[in-house]
Amino acid sequence: MGLCNKAPDYYQQFYKMISLTIKIKTVHADLAGKPAGTYIVFVTVVKKDPKSNWLVTELGSGG
Repeated sequence: MGLCNKAPDYYQQFYKMISLTIKIKTVHADLAGKPAGTYIVFVTVVKKDPKSNWLVTELGSGG
């Protein structure tokens, strides 16, 4: 989801919205046994008004 006019109506109530896609590349397997590779994390944060704190509304991952 980006900052476009096609965002769901839910997001119209917010002052600001930022959608981030973070790409993480690992070179070793982690403690949980996930193999090395590239992982993608999606985060959407919003601000209700100029004085409010940022709030995470969506968090997801893909690989």
